[in-house]
Amino acid sequence: MPAETPDADALEIRDDGISRQGMLVCLPGITNLKGMNNMTEIKDLIKNDTAGMNRINIQYYKTSIGEMILGSFNRQLCIMDFRYRRMRSTIDRRIKKGLEAEFTEQDDEVLREARKQLDEYLKGKRTAFDIPILMVGTDFQKEVWKALMQVPYGRTATYSELAESINAKESVRAVAGANGANAIAIIIPCHRIIGSDGDLTGYGGGIAVKKRLLNMERRNR
Repeated sequence: MPAETPDADALEIRDDGISRQGMLVCLPGITNLKGMNNMTEIKDLIKNDTAGMNRINIQYYKTSIGEMILGSFNRQLCIMDFRYRRMRSTIDRRIKKGLEAEFTEQDDEVLREARKQLDEYLKGKRTAFDIPILMVGTDFQKEVWKALMQVPYGRTATYSELAESINAKESVRAVAGANGANAIAIIIPCHRIIGSDGDLTGYGGGIAVKKRLLNMERRNR
């Protein structure tokens, strides 16, 4: 008979762990409970650990720049992207395959913090994020995404400059492709990459949103 998954809503915090109906619940993989007094955090921890590592928690979130999809896996943010962008299904398939997981519409602490920090950014009150992120892609894509994170707030770089920064001067087209495949918008700031002639080029959220983000950052840097 399969083990019963604890009902987080019926749990009680005890000094020696977490109990249900007066009995200590054995939860393999859950440690360091001492000192935790935030029931929401503990419930999220239980739900994540007892579900195994085969689930990507997602939430849809309406913002001033459009509706976003946020996703977390193993307490790391793996998606912060425009819900209706052109490459949505392609990117979602890549992430599911890379993590060997499926989407579940479930909130958690990482997603709540992502919404909070995204709101602060859009209000011009935040210039950097401190959320743990998980990049899902090829080694080359990850190298491009890491380089993107070096482009400062309020600044821009060209595709050629981005390629040069990773010693891939002859691979500008591939670098542009990796830029477009980014699933963690804003935090990995692909909106800061422009054409060599200053043209804004494409963006998952649309050119108007890209222009708006760049103008906002210039005003607040």
